[in-house]
Amino acid sequence: MRFPRLTYISRFRRLFPALALTAALCTQAWGQTAPIDLMDMSLEDLLKVHLIKRADQGTDDRVALDSKWGIGYRYTTTTFGDYKKGTRDVSIEEVMQEYPVVPNKITQEAHVLELSYAHSDASSFIAVVPYISQNTDHLRRVGDPFSIRSGGVGDIRLQGVHRIKKKANYQVSLSMGMSLPTGSIDERGDTPRGANSQLPYTMQVGSGTFDLLPGISYSASSETMNWGTQFKWTQRLGRNGRGYSLGDRYLISAWMRRACTQWLDVSLKGAFQSWDDIDGSDPDLNPTIAPVANPNIQGGTRSSIFLGGQLKLPGERFKGQTIEIELGLPVHEDLNGPQPGQDRLVSIGWRKDI
Repeated sequence: MRFPRLTYISRFRRLFPALALTAALCTQAWGQTAPIDLMDMSLEDLLKVHLIKRADQGTDDRVALDSKWGIGYRYTTTTFGDYKKGTRDVSIEEVMQEYPVVPNKITQEAHVLELSYAHSDASSFIAVVPYISQNTDHLRRVGDPFSIRSGGVGDIRLQGVHRIKKKANYQVSLSMGMSLPTGSIDERGDTPRGANSQLPYTMQVGSGTFDLLPGISYSASSETMNWGTQFKWTQRLGRNGRGYSLGDRYLISAWMRRACTQWLDVSLKGAFQSWDDIDGSDPDLNPTIAPVANPNIQGGTRSSIFLGGQLKLPGERFKGQTIEIELGLPVHEDLNGPQPGQDRLVSIGWRKDI
């Protein structure tokens, strides 16, 4: 005898990805954060790729994989410009009534190297090493405009992913990782406060803290499509050597990918991020000088939509290599501002199974 509730469960499983994507797109969005947080979207994609691409290899976790090792590189850049306070647009002139120095154009970049190892069909391990940089143009209430640049190796991340449930067309996986404080929090530059001054929080290339990176993901597939959703967060463990910690971060995302040909896939992704204000403060920063130096207005939320494509390179010479490009645009922002809002995010990646 078939109980009706099993039919409802089956229907919910089919509807779950669409519901999650709708929830992600209807929520709100975030403003400028520290450059190290550019890694969040890239790492989420890496976790997705490692498990989904092996979804059709059977249910036996001891199955022999064609390639246990993989390497990858991803370049991500994002720009920030117009200011918001809550959901309201704020002009530069209005911000300068409150702060004498105001960043008016911000460009963040991340060059991410990744090494992965598939222990089995169910378990993967990933090491991620980023190089982070930021360039910021400033306006002053009195004086000429100026620019500041910072850059260096960011926080290294180690991550493990393990599939805890698998059926014919869907799977559930847990992830746990650690972010190591290898990035600098002592970046300095010439500012109106003087030569070689401590730069604000959003120009440091590291967090300065050990951070936990737990998460859970659901994925499913059909003959020509796969889709899924993921929730993860970043939990800061205490304050760093300068007396503060970046806000805890939370991410929920949902994605759909469709195969157009044997070598080309297109994708649509929605993502919602939320993070807290900075806990504590750097004693060398004056919170009244510029909004990026005020630890109490760094939190907020954002939802974004991402359009992308993945190209599987043809030919024996390029076997196991893929190129992926993605464009992210903000849908809505709600900032503990005034903060500069995001204009766009562009990500280009390359992967090779070895």
